[in-house]
Order: sequence, then structure tokens, then C-alpha cells
Amino acid sequence: MIKFPPQFNIPTQIFNIPKFLDKSEILNLSQKLKKIPYEKGVIDVGEEGGVGILNSSIRKSKVKWIPQSSSFNWLYNKLINQIQQTNSTSYKFDILGAPEMIQYTEYSSQDKDHYNWHIDLGEEFTCFRKISISILLSSPKEFEGGDLEFMTFNENSKKIAPKNLGNITIFPSFIPHRVTPVIKGTRRSLVMWVGGKPFK
Repeated sequence: MIKFPPQFNIPTQIFNIPKFLDKSEILNLSQKLKKIPYEKGVIDVGEEGGVGILNSSIRKSKVKWIPQSSSFNWLYNKLINQIQQTNSTSYKFDILGAPEMIQYTEYSSQDKDHYNWHIDLGEEFTCFRKISISILLSSPKEFEGGDLEFMTFNENSKKIAPKNLGNITIFPSFIPHRVTPVIKGTRRSLVMWVGGKPFK
């Protein structure tokens, strides 16, 4: 019998793609976001529409939820195309779509906003998450601190995402990561999750 070679994947790879969004796209997005109200960042949301927990020792930030509407279709389509390309060449996860809205997040230095170590994969509807995406909407001149750090599997070392305007970071939702306290200015970003059937 002729045997085929195993189909390997790279389940822990972290990707950084510079200038995924350009300045004009970010400006256009910022204008449209002004119409969306702020909410406080929470943890342990539970079922969609459920009430999350406010715990400032773990997470402190302001968020907005970007609807899947005609005004933002260009953003959703651009992200989905990039995720499909990245997943097909690296993770090869079984993904079906993005049921959750894109989250816009602001971390301000006024209150040393942050998000401590966590993973995006969790219970209830968050168990469907497999790939996480973060896009930086602030230039490095606009803030200090606010590093997006990852706990890697190499002797507990850390990896830091580039702090470049429009940079997209793509990573598996099960990798521990955090945003360190912002000590000057404001860090603005987008977060999105893509998934499918729970891991098993």
C-alpha cells in the first residue's frame, strides 16, 4: 500500500502583517466609529447578549461593537479574506465564519488601562473561537506602554507585537496574551475572532 505523507500544520504561529490598514482606511473607520456608543470592557461575557463581569484588576478599557452592516462590509470582507489565506497555509483549522462583531478597544493612560493575561477561547459561545485578530489603529507616537504580548511555548518567553499603525496580528485564540498598562496617550485597536466547531 502506498501511504501519503502526513499533512502538518503550524498551530501556534503568530503572524504580523504591516500596513494591513492604511491611513485613509483608518481615518474613514474612525469617522464612522464616532456614531457608535462606548461600553466598558468586561470579562466572562457568557452567552451572546449576556452580562459580563467588570474586574479592573484583569481588564480596564472602553469598547465599541462594529455591526455587520453595509457601512463596515469592506472591513469585514478584508479581514475574512486575510484570515482564510493565513489559515489555509498555516493553521488549517476548521473555520466557518465570524459570528461575533468586531470589537473596537481604547486603552487610556489616564487610568492605566490594560488587559491582563488571558486567552480568547472560553466557555459557552467563546468555545467556537479559533483564530484571533488584532489591528493597531494608533501610531507608536500616540502612546507608551500598551504592548500586545504573547506567552510563547519556549521556556515561558514572551513575544511582543510590532507597534506600527495599521499592523495586523493574527494568532490562535488559545495562546495566552495581554495588553500591558498604557502609561502615556491612548492605544486604539480592533479585535476580531473567527471560528467554527469546538476543538475536539
